[in-house]
Amino acid sequence: MNKKLFLGSMLLGVALVAALAGCAQQALSSTGSAIDWNGITSVQATPKDKVKFKLTEESECDACHDSEVASAQNELCLAGIEDHQDIGCLDCHTKDKALEGAHRKLSADSKEADSLKRTEVTEQTCLNEDCHNYDEMIANIPDDKLLVDANGTTVNPHEIHNVGTSHGDIKCSDCHLTHKEGEAYQTATDKCLSCHHENVYECGTCH
Repeated sequence: MNKKLFLGSMLLGVALVAALAGCAQQALSSTGSAIDWNGITSVQATPKDKVKFKLTEESECDACHDSEVASAQNELCLAGIEDHQDIGCLDCHTKDKALEGAHRKLSADSKEADSLKRTEVTEQTCLNEDCHNYDEMIANIPDDKLLVDANGTTVNPHEIHNVGTSHGDIKCSDCHLTHKEGEAYQTATDKCLSCHHENVYECGTCH
């Protein structure tokens, strides 16, 4: 009798554990639908996974990139000028595999990012039919924005890609700081001096 009672108790215990496990599994599975964390859409792929976050146009980027988003309200930053008020983060920072991959690793306990390290703003982002025309920018630059070296050589910074053979990797954002305060004329001058350190633009005069 005691043996039957023992076996019955064991079977009842196993059934109870199985039932509780099933309920827990169902509860966890119910979290698989999309939820929001700091404005970032998240999806729990499986009950065992951490919550994963998906980057979308509706994401509130200031949850991590607060200084970059705040620059959109600063007229001393390129992101904050009036002509750029309707531009969103993903209009410039193209949602490519690298950017999506960096955000896919986010979870609710992730350390907040302090800078955009894995994205690039291409020339096509600025130079297109909806934004800036390259030929018009060359033609319409004010005289006081032309760069002048120590010998009086004058250079149109918007035409720099057509000068010499070593300027092809210079991007708009190298001179026009998007999220930091800075006057484009000074940053363009500093960019030139980073190579032409004697303030002489003519090649072959230093080396």
